[in-house]
Amino acid sequence: MISALCLVAMPAVIRSQNLVLLFIVVGIAYWQYGGGLSLLPSYTADFFGAKHLGVNYGLELTIS
Repeated sequence: MISALCLVAMPAVIRSQNLVLLFIVVGIAYWQYGGGLSLLPSYTADFFGAKHLGVNYGLELTIS
Protein backbone atom coordinates (compact mmCIF):
# COMPACT_ATOMS: atom_id res chain seq x y z
CA MET A 1 0.00 0.00 0.00
CA ILE A 2 2.84 2.38 0.84
CA SER A 3 4.54 1.66 -2.47
CA ALA A 4 1.28 2.27 -4.37
CA LEU A 5 0.83 5.62 -2.64
CA CYS A 6 4.39 6.63 -3.52
CA LEU A 7 3.90 5.66 -7.16
CA VAL A 8 0.61 7.55 -7.38
CA ALA A 9 2.24 10.64 -5.82
CA MET A 10 5.21 10.49 -8.18
CA PRO A 11 3.83 12.84 -10.91
CA ALA A 12 2.96 15.50 -8.34
CA VAL A 13 6.41 15.19 -6.75
CA ILE A 14 8.09 15.54 -10.15
CA ARG A 15 5.99 18.63 -10.96
CA SER A 16 6.99 20.19 -7.63
CA GLN A 17 10.67 19.93 -8.68
CA ASN A 18 11.66 19.13 -5.10
CA LEU A 19 14.70 16.88 -5.50
CA VAL A 20 14.88 15.81 -1.84
CA LEU A 21 11.21 14.77 -1.81
CA LEU A 22 11.71 12.90 -5.08
CA PHE A 23 14.60 10.90 -3.61
CA ILE A 24 12.53 10.10 -0.52
CA VAL A 25 9.48 8.92 -2.51
CA VAL A 26 11.56 6.86 -4.95
CA GLY A 27 13.59 5.40 -2.08
CA ILE A 28 10.47 4.31 -0.22
CA ALA A 29 8.95 2.81 -3.37
CA TYR A 30 12.10 0.81 -4.21
CA TRP A 31 12.53 -0.24 -0.58
CA GLN A 32 9.06 -1.78 -0.70
CA TYR A 33 9.84 -3.56 -3.98
CA GLY A 34 13.03 -5.02 -2.52
CA GLY A 35 11.07 -6.57 0.34
CA GLY A 36 8.61 -8.12 -2.08
CA LEU A 37 11.32 -9.48 -4.36
CA SER A 38 13.05 -11.14 -1.44
CA LEU A 39 9.88 -12.95 -0.36
CA LEU A 40 8.46 -14.00 -3.74
CA PRO A 41 10.79 -16.97 -4.38
CA SER A 42 9.95 -18.65 -1.08
CA TYR A 43 6.24 -17.91 -1.53
CA THR A 44 6.36 -19.42 -5.02
CA ALA A 45 8.13 -22.53 -3.72
CA ASP A 46 5.57 -22.95 -0.95
CA PHE A 47 2.59 -22.45 -3.25
CA PHE A 48 3.68 -24.34 -6.40
CA GLY A 49 6.38 -26.63 -5.01
CA ALA A 50 10.14 -26.47 -5.31
CA LYS A 51 10.51 -28.94 -8.18
CA HIS A 52 10.09 -26.35 -10.97
CA LEU A 53 10.83 -23.24 -8.93
CA GLY A 54 12.98 -21.58 -11.60
CA VAL A 55 10.33 -21.87 -14.30
CA ASN A 56 7.46 -20.88 -12.00
CA TYR A 57 9.30 -17.90 -10.56
CA GLY A 58 10.37 -16.76 -14.03
CA LEU A 59 6.75 -16.91 -15.22
CA GLU A 60 5.62 -15.07 -12.11
CA LEU A 61 8.08 -12.24 -12.74
CA THR A 62 7.22 -12.08 -16.43
CA ILE A 63 3.46 -11.95 -15.89
CA SER A 64 3.48 -9.48 -13.00
